[in-house]
Amino acid sequence: MSPLNQQLLQDAPWLFNELGFRVIRDHYDAKAFGNCIVTLDSETLRANFVKDRGQILLYLAPCLRPDDWRALVFILETIQGVQPAPRFELDAVASLFRENYPALVEALGPKWQETRQELQRLSERLYAVQHEVRTTKAGL
Repeated sequence: MSPLNQQLLQDAPWLFNELGFRVIRDHYDAKAFGNCIVTLDSETLRANFVKDRGQILLYLAPCLRPDDWRALVFILETIQGVQPAPRFELDAVASLFRENYPALVEALGPKWQETRQELQRLSERLYAVQHEVRTTKAGL
């Protein structure tokens, strides 16, 4: 069992007992900075907790498209219109997930097509900004 899986069981047991998630993948690579990936599945959505160089990230996917992973912060930006402040500790990421769980289930369930379109628009805006920054730097 990976250290991240152990931490989830200890610090976020509500994922399993209240929300009905179950672990379907648990990967740990001690040679690569101790990186871990724990994938959870439920009747409502999939959650992919990633520990990368000590930072915790969370990606979600709808049940109908279980491999269409999207970052929690970007999904929340499409729902709320504002991206939450970046936090990379498990307790902060898990709390953000728990606090927004009903809206996330709706966005990745019945409203998935709308959410997907908004995520695509957000991706295009971010790409345009990155392109503009690169172009500006190149012109200096």
